[in-house]
Amino acid sequence: MSKKVIYSVYSILFIFSIFIFLIVVNNPNSSFFSKFFYANGGDRFMDYFNSIRDAKNQYVYDEQWVIYPPFINCIFFLISKTLPQNMVQLSFSDRYLMQNNVACLISMIIFFVFCFIVLWSIIKARFKDNKLFSIILFLSFLISMPMLWAIERGNVIILCSICLIGFIAFYNHENKIYREISYILLAIAVAIKIYPIVFVVLILCDKKYKDFFRALIYIIVLFFLPFIFYDGFYGMSYLVRNILNFSGKTSESINAYATSLNGFLARFEIDSSKIFEILFDIVLLAIGYFNEKRWIKVTMLTFIILNLSGSQIKYNALYFMIPIIALLCENEYDILDIISIVILSFSILLNPFELSFVTKCENLLWFIELFYLIIIVTIISLVSLIIRIVKLKKQNNLKSILYLC
Repeated sequence: MSKKVIYSVYSILFIFSIFIFLIVVNNPNSSFFSKFFYANGGDRFMDYFNSIRDAKNQYVYDEQWVIYPPFINCIFFLISKTLPQNMVQLSFSDRYLMQNNVACLISMIIFFVFCFIVLWSIIKARFKDNKLFSIILFLSFLISMPMLWAIERGNVIILCSICLIGFIAFYNHENKIYREISYILLAIAVAIKIYPIVFVVLILCDKKYKDFFRALIYIIVLFFLPFIFYDGFYGMSYLVRNILNFSGKTSESINAYATSLNGFLARFEIDSSKIFEILFDIVLLAIGYFNEKRWIKVTMLTFIILNLSGSQIKYNALYFMIPIIALLCENEYDILDIISIVILSFSILLNPFELSFVTKCENLLWFIELFYLIIIVTIISLVSLIIRIVKLKKQNNLKSILYLC
């Protein structure tokens, strides 16, 4: 199948989601904010403002228990210097005042506008052969429920996921400059959320060892060098402590939007061992490694990130943009690819929209939960691998089969 087919499928899904969006927004029973922004008004945008407040001095790890690497804290520190210091110095109980301050709000708007400009630049450059689809893809990401929720929280997962999209779009580009930019974007993503480090596996799979070491240098510089501003070695030890403490707290709660195996099983009051989670990651890695399709490799690594993530929150679905981009960047497609793009699109386009006029259940399509989507796409990827092995066997291509095994 040609690219036009998969572009058309995605575009139809986007148009349908817009239709549902308009129905929801024009529903007189509740306001737009109650449909799409669930946080208490006093806590809106506070991931962004808390990060600025925490990064105002060098004690982000020892005293503030921050879980972000120092690179992004340095950025928040610079932003804090542009804001009224009486706002930056607010206590934890008074921090909500920042969301009512014009200067603070403008800084947040500028930050996210910058992120969206980067996103548009990546999509425009990667899909330059189809300008209309570039616009559709950009808008579908921009107004998706995970993006709206991430904006509502003011969370840097937006910048992290956009950097990963840039890496996936260009890491195998024929232009050396684009490849180099992709490695820098991967390093920035790692310096924001750490988990994206798993994507270096893609470079190793392509046996580009020189590129791997260059990417590793970028990661080391952006991740470790900024610790100079945050207590050096002690800052690193404090960061590890804070992450372990945060993961321990979040793992105790049952969240309806679990993307990890343990988080999902916790909903059924099943206390699973970390060993099962590790085994699940190994299975995902194996399926991705032995598949010839790049998008499947990317998808399995994305699922590993979602499985590792300590925070099971709606905006984690932003990471689903990564395999969608990878799938759309393929040159040839089969029926399994078409099915996969539809399923993956549920995480971005369709599932957040509340259909209360159809059922009393809130967020009807959210009941097609993220973890179920992960399992379904994983099974499809496994089937794709099995089909490939069968084809090789029929062709008596023993060398290729032995390579797979």
